[in-house]
Amino acid sequence: MNNMETHTEEIVIVGSRYGELADVVNPLYEQGLPVEPEDIKEKLGGDVVYLTPVNNSHDAYAVGVYSVSQKRIGHVWMHQAPALRQWLDENHKKYVCAHISRMNTRFRLMMAAPDKPMKLEVCDRSMMGYDPDWAKNLPEELKSITTQSLSLGMALLHDELEEARAWSPRLRQRIDNLLRYLPADLSAHHYKECMELYEMMKASEIAEVRQQSDMILHAFVSRGSEEQMRWWMNCWLPDFFRETAESDLLGLFEAANYTLDDVETLLRRAPENLFYLYKANRFRFVNHLYYSALPQNIYNRLLTLLAVREAMLGKKEGRPSADAGSENQTATDRKIRHACQLLQQEKVLKKKSDWGLIMTALNQTELLPSYDTPRSFVEDFGERLHIDNVPSESTVSKMVGKTRGMFPKWMFDDTTDNLEVTRRINVGKRFVSIVLKKE
Repeated sequence: MNNMETHTEEIVIVGSRYGELADVVNPLYEQGLPVEPEDIKEKLGGDVVYLTPVNNSHDAYAVGVYSVSQKRIGHVWMHQAPALRQWLDENHKKYVCAHISRMNTRFRLMMAAPDKPMKLEVCDRSMMGYDPDWAKNLPEELKSITTQSLSLGMALLHDELEEARAWSPRLRQRIDNLLRYLPADLSAHHYKECMELYEMMKASEIAEVRQQSDMILHAFVSRGSEEQMRWWMNCWLPDFFRETAESDLLGLFEAANYTLDDVETLLRRAPENLFYLYKANRFRFVNHLYYSALPQNIYNRLLTLLAVREAMLGKKEGRPSADAGSENQTATDRKIRHACQLLQQEKVLKKKSDWGLIMTALNQTELLPSYDTPRSFVEDFGERLHIDNVPSESTVSKMVGKTRGMFPKWMFDDTTDNLEVTRRINVGKRFVSIVLKKE
């Protein structure tokens, strides 16, 4: 992609679900109804906000977003906060006045525009003061398959957006592929590329592309959510270690005379005390890794060394080196887990009862796992597959009980509304298509 030297006046507000206006904002998000610009004042009690630096244990560049009554609404998105703080320092200001310009309740995005043009540059927050030569001469730096697929997916979508003149299945596929791989990478490497894609989609002449632009932004922003970080910690990272265990990376390090002590000595010098956090608290490690915004080469070296360490420990202790605190998963397990994560990200799962559609689709699709009872489904998805937000047994049971027919020709006891019937069938179709898709 071309180097992006543009600036933006659209500021993304994150964390609004947990701010002091959560009791107002969350019902709007839950209903998913459009909020027109002229309605924002009425819905939120005013659209004026103040952006000012705040102390935050996770983010050294944090900028808080406050209402006129000084209630904290949320924070400026972490990738935009450094540029805004730099602007404040250079202009000797303590805050910026802005207006909430729009809300996308489907993707739970809130945007603000400053009252006066700021021309904020797209800022690379990564690695101010980090040693670029840390762990430089490793025998090999491992890149995950998903990270490589993300780079390719961004390039393919960029080219398709430049060439396409109408909506097409290929455009949809390019967008789906990007959404699939984006959550896997917590480095700062793809920030500028992703923002360029977002701006291209927002300005596209194709209506369907413009409608998808906020989905791309949401996917990138939501990498910092607790749900996504727990997915990365419980699902992606163990899979990455498993890939390493199945490769010749450990043998390569051993051939280069690396010992466990050598690997840990390097890790102890890793940026931001990340190795100590990894050993002490995995969730704090993932959270800090995200906000550290490591450049790609240092990010890859860190994950490579952690994977080699896990493999060495596994060999020493006689346990599966890809364990990483999680049960061994089959390829189908990983696809199911990924499908659930993607459906949640895309907001395809609009209701808790939709999980009953997933259970029914599994039971009625050849070559996929089946479940005898909603209890076994809920327990397996939550406890073994580590899938977030799985509802209660009774919620799943109600939908299973009122679903009639064989997938995908379903009918439902509680509704004959064609739109709702189609929506439910599409939940099952989307889930099955992701799980059965060949890679």
